[in-house]
Amino acid sequence: MLPTLCFAGVVGKITGKVLDKETGQPLMYANIVILGTPLGAMSLEDGSFMILNVAPGKFSVQASYVGYTPLVISEVVIEPDITRELLFELEPTIAKEIEPIVVQAERPLVQVDVTSTRNIFLADEVQALPVDNPVNVVNYISGSSISAAGTHIRGGRATEVGYYIDDTPIQDPIQNNALVNLSTQSVNEMVVFTGGFNAEYGNASSGIVNIITSEGSDEFHGSIEHRMYLPIHMLWRKSDTGDPLDTGELRQRLNLTGPIYKKGKANLKFALAVEATEWDDWQPRIESLNRPGKVRLYNGTLTFQYGGTKLKAVVNVENDEHVSSYDAYRLYERLLVPETWRWTNNDNYRFALSASHMITDNSFVKGTFSVLDGTMEIAQQGKKWDPTLTYQENQDLYDWDLDVRRDEENFVISGDNPYYDHQKRRIYTFRGSYTHQRGRHEVKTGVDLSLYDVQEIDVFASTQNYYIFEYDVQPRSGAVYAQDKLEFEGLIMNLGLRLDFFDPNHKVFKDFSHPYDLNAPDSLWHGPNRDQAPIELERPGGGGLVDADIKWKLSPRLGASHPIAENSYLHFEYGHFFQMPSFDYLYENEKFHTRGRWLIVGNPDIEAEKTVAYEVGINHLLHTNTAVDLTFFYKDITDMSETVVLGPTAESNPQGRENYSTFQNVGFGNVRGFEINLKRRYYNNWRYHGAYTFMVAKGFSSNWNEGALRRFDDEEFPTQQFYLDWDRRHSFLLTGGYSKEKNWSADIAITYATGAPYTDPKTLSKKPSRNNARFPSISNVDVEVHKIFEVFGLDTDIFVRITNLFDQRNLTNWDDTDQDLRNWLVANPGDYLGPFGDYTVYGPPRSVLGGVKVSF
Repeated sequence: MLPTLCFAGVVGKITGKVLDKETGQPLMYANIVILGTPLGAMSLEDGSFMILNVAPGKFSVQASYVGYTPLVISEVVIEPDITRELLFELEPTIAKEIEPIVVQAERPLVQVDVTSTRNIFLADEVQALPVDNPVNVVNYISGSSISAAGTHIRGGRATEVGYYIDDTPIQDPIQNNALVNLSTQSVNEMVVFTGGFNAEYGNASSGIVNIITSEGSDEFHGSIEHRMYLPIHMLWRKSDTGDPLDTGELRQRLNLTGPIYKKGKANLKFALAVEATEWDDWQPRIESLNRPGKVRLYNGTLTFQYGGTKLKAVVNVENDEHVSSYDAYRLYERLLVPETWRWTNNDNYRFALSASHMITDNSFVKGTFSVLDGTMEIAQQGKKWDPTLTYQENQDLYDWDLDVRRDEENFVISGDNPYYDHQKRRIYTFRGSYTHQRGRHEVKTGVDLSLYDVQEIDVFASTQNYYIFEYDVQPRSGAVYAQDKLEFEGLIMNLGLRLDFFDPNHKVFKDFSHPYDLNAPDSLWHGPNRDQAPIELERPGGGGLVDADIKWKLSPRLGASHPIAENSYLHFEYGHFFQMPSFDYLYENEKFHTRGRWLIVGNPDIEAEKTVAYEVGINHLLHTNTAVDLTFFYKDITDMSETVVLGPTAESNPQGRENYSTFQNVGFGNVRGFEINLKRRYYNNWRYHGAYTFMVAKGFSSNWNEGALRRFDDEEFPTQQFYLDWDRRHSFLLTGGYSKEKNWSADIAITYATGAPYTDPKTLSKKPSRNNARFPSISNVDVEVHKIFEVFGLDTDIFVRITNLFDQRNLTNWDDTDQDLRNWLVANPGDYLGPFGDYTVYGPPRSVLGGVKVSF
């Protein structure tokens, strides 16, 4: 998979010509059809033809003409909004009936009609990578880097990526990641945009991940797979209890696809993917602990097509239950009382119905309606928190023991886990578009609308402090856009303009410096007595609430490509990209609860975060089967959300209750670098993709909470930009494999990146030099080997997957804002485990999995 460059979307088109092979003359009124579909066209006077609204996938395309031998081009790969050009040269014949000539198409390595960097993964390429969640393919593209927060694209925050299924957003408005996960079996194609994207996509600043699901097949196919952890470590590690790294992983997968009904122009197909996984330890580190987990995935698709009209219904269900690794009180701190570990329970589902209709041969419309619903709870088992009850009533109802006690090494030995988090998200989305091909212009206009219903309860309860932050909100967002793809002989241009709006549908403080006004009936104060608001934050006539403003953002997008030689072209992309921050930043603690010492409240009037991105590059075909791309990129990032501390005594009393934290658009930064990608497509059984990325990412904040942390540590606001937490200067990637069809195959994935920066705790001061030290570099090698046998006429695939082959200890999750970790590192240089021996600061160790897959 080599980054190519594109005009965004979820369908492609086929153009080309039909000629007489002997004379080279065009054949008018030739019949061109995509076999197995109702799609087709008739050639014009110059022999040219065009077929719009073609779903991604592999097809056979046939051209026929009276008096000529039909010609079929097989293995034609259709990619989202890429124009695939075909040339049919037909041979004259006098026979009345003749078998068509079949030739195989080659997927172009250099696509001239594209303008911004993207990465396309076909279904078999996703299967070849060592991932079980298709979203994780972003770890195997150039320009990506990892940190404790997740995967970053070209220096942006991990939360700046937009996630889509079949061109419909699946973004979690609280976490700003994918709300529902899929099985890799349900993937038809994937598109990952990293260098910009056209106007039909919004609410993302760094990239887009669009997962295109299978639509079913004309013939019945299926597979059953069983996979398990192999205790290979026992061969070289002596242990009285067996393999110390045995995760107990068991995974079963079922995949079915085929026709339901087909008659005339009517065609109904289905695709079903079911996956069940269980672990004894879902997050192993140096040795396995009793951290069980289980996941159930159900993905189903029904596709009905009648002539130029198509309906597609998709259902995705995810049930996930595991011991939580997200815990403000670190898991290893409670190693002696595992019964108090928090559990995460996720129940997510999605339903989407899309309809498209060909109005004419040159135009079509499409509409999609989806419902995305997710519920997450993180809590100690058997312990809940009901915000309608008082502190004492909750303690009595759920038998809370909030008196935390520790041993001489500071490990917790008794006391319940004081954290509880519950999130409920439901999003209704409609997307509608109209596409028209007029001469050399492919024009697309569209409208988006999303309605949100989001609730969160976040509780910390102890004998010393008691916080309960909650909100229940119903904001709205939408957009209108227009884009035009101009295709000329020596120039391709993509022009786009998008207008977004976001309505917080909420009240906001009239004066953030003085939010309280005892004389205003709508002034927020939920203390034990309304007259006990901190006097520094009061101002008669100054407090109270007003409606938050509706936010409007206009985003221009421009891309161009120009051939500079027979096998080379220059590409350029420029665009403005906006993204609303997490709803926590807008609505956290909407009722302004002031229990506890550290007070934080959201800002519904916060603006969208903004990125202006540029890229320029050259794509060159080195050989028939090898291509190289060199791309330079720059990003200017502004209006990043960050906490600020407000209150008239904030300077003199940084830790007083007269202060409170809220969110403002005060962060900014920039990213610059370049990427080199080299790809050899599958030829003579070999394929590979190599990439190198150089990147410098700088800014004023890596963490949304840095403003409050600076105030807590009594630090000044920085006067110069510093390296961001995910700034990995050099990174390398190599994926490839060798295979013999229906015999055996071997795939390998190698990654390397220089160390991420952190702040040396020995240098902390009132005005510290942030991120002035570097962690060790990280590297990983994954290998997967398959051997296929035929058993009772069925293809039986026996495979082994080894992740982290050389058992590298990669430091990826060390938090330099954690006071315990900082003090430990000062006293114990080079020891990043902290006082509790927390191995979760490292990535996973070597894991060996084996399984069998039977296809039919």
